[in-house]
Amino acid sequence: DYIGWYKEGNDWLGMATRLERVVIGARQLIGEEVYHYHSKLARKPAGGSGSLMWHQDYGGWYQDGCLLPEMLTCVVALTESNCGSGCLRFLKGSHKMGRVDRIPSDHAYANINPLRLAGMREQFEEISLEMEPGDGLFFHGNLVHSSGPNLANYDRWLLQMSYNGISNAPVFEKQEHHAAIPIEMAPDNALRDKLFDGIYSDTPLQDLTNPEAEGATIYYRNSFPLLS
Repeated sequence: DYIGWYKEGNDWLGMATRLERVVIGARQLIGEEVYHYHSKLARKPAGGSGSLMWHQDYGGWYQDGCLLPEMLTCVVALTESNCGSGCLRFLKGSHKMGRVDRIPSDHAYANINPLRLAGMREQFEEISLEMEPGDGLFFHGNLVHSSGPNLANYDRWLLQMSYNGISNAPVFEKQEHHAAIPIEMAPDNALRDKLFDGIYSDTPLQDLTNPEAEGATIYYRNSFPLLS
C-alpha cells in the first residue's frame, strides 16, 4: 500500500522531503544540486502481506527519460523494520552492473529476467536492511532490491524519498511532475519541533486509482517505451 506525492508543501509530508540533512546528503552522493523526484509512504500490512519483487529503481526512471543513473532514494523507517516485518533486501554491489533491462509488464516493478536474476543472486551477497524507527539510509538507483512479506503483528511503514540531479531531468514528454524544481531546504529540526502545518494539508497526494492522472506513470508503466 502506498501514499505517493511529487510536490512538497509545508506539511509533514512535504517538510520531510526538504530536510537539510537529507537534501545535502543526496547532493553529496550525486555530486550536484538535486531536486525531489517523488516520494512514497509504503505500508506492509501485518499478518502475511506479499513480497516486492527484485528490481532496480533506475529501470523505471530510465523509462521516464532520465539519461543518467545519478539518482537515489533515502529510506527512513517509521516502524521497526526487520526480517519478520518484511524489511528491504539488497544485492550488495549490484549497482555496479549498471541498468538492467526488465521483462515488459503492466506492473510498475516488472520482473528481471529469471536467468539473469539467478546469476545476480549467486554472485552478489544478499543483505537485509534491519532498521529501528528513525533510522535512514541512502541507496543508489541501480541497486537491485526487494522486500519480503510482513509476518509481524504490526504494519511496517517506510518513508521513501527519491532525488535526481538537477541536470538529469527527464527528456521525454508528459513528465511535468518530474520537472527539475530547486528545493527550498527546511531546517533539520522542522519535524522534531513541529514547524510543519498538518500532516497532509498542502502536499497534493497522488491519485493511485487513475492510470491517466498526472504522475500516474510512477505506478503504471505499461504505456512506456521498452527499455533498450
